[in-house]
Amino acid sequence: MMIRATVGELYDRCVRDYGSRVAVTCGQTQFTYDDLAGRAAALHAALHDLGIRPKERIAFLMANCAEYVFCEYAVAKAGATRVPLAVLLAPDDHIYMMNFARCTTLVYHVKFVERVLAMQPKLETVQRFICIGGAPPEGHLGLDALMAHGARLDTPSEPDIDPEDIAGIYFTGGTTGRPKGVMLSHRAWAYTYLIEMLEFGVGWNERFVFATPLTHAGGCLILPVLLRGGRCIVIDHFEPDLLLATIGEEKATATLLVPTMIYMLLDHPKLGDYDLSSLRNVLYGASVIAPERLEQAIERLGPIFTQFFGQTEAPMALTALPRHM
Repeated sequence: MMIRATVGELYDRCVRDYGSRVAVTCGQTQFTYDDLAGRAAALHAALHDLGIRPKERIAFLMANCAEYVFCEYAVAKAGATRVPLAVLLAPDDHIYMMNFARCTTLVYHVKFVERVLAMQPKLETVQRFICIGGAPPEGHLGLDALMAHGARLDTPSEPDIDPEDIAGIYFTGGTTGRPKGVMLSHRAWAYTYLIEMLEFGVGWNERFVFATPLTHAGGCLILPVLLRGGRCIVIDHFEPDLLLATIGEEKATATLLVPTMIYMLLDHPKLGDYDLSSLRNVLYGASVIAPERLEQAIERLGPIFTQFFGQTEAPMALTALPRHM
């Protein structure tokens, strides 16, 4: 049976099913599912008022933050196309990607404001700049003020979004030349989320810690967690003590790491001081893990590691290996 849901409709389903539950936390910030819907609706109205229409390309240059989730929700509801920019890339890469994708709007975190101001003269199509997490520079819009304005507007009519419409443009790693913009439809993402829920074993009421960039692979797991009524626990950067403390305090059940992050945890002198008993699944990928370090990880934390392989063109996993026994 063909899935016909769009990304926005999947978010709507989460809200209907789990409205009053906590959906996202990041530090002291906490949003319920209903909060996400309200904020996404306000931002959708504000974007429409700015003249943004379906199929326009909106770039995201964002640090890990709770706002990322309802920004993704709002863009999907507007029928626009999201273009996430990997935060570790150089400014020239970001300029190339936004020009190549013909982005009309850039949503960015205030920690990147100096970079954005330096890039701005070289951006050929970006007309609007929306700043998250702090006061915007002159000529840019602040997310909070924009949403306050949107909350006073009438809700725009739902755009006619076909599941085959492009939900996002995602750039490849550029190992064989300039990064290529991979166009992924709403239907492609709907199937991807279903596959992730099944193959990664995303459980009901999952408490998932997001320690890797949401503009990269980490963000692909937001909806699978929410569709299970779970909680997305976002940390704004990776640091071993922060991750370990968050897992213990939040009774987290799952996370996504790359091998170097696993090595840093294993080498942490106080690893044994943290309560990690709730953790049942550590997804890892992006590079090869040293067999001896994997053995060490299983010895220290148990057979809770799930390795996966994938590529941008076939998100997010082509192969997922069962948790190591």
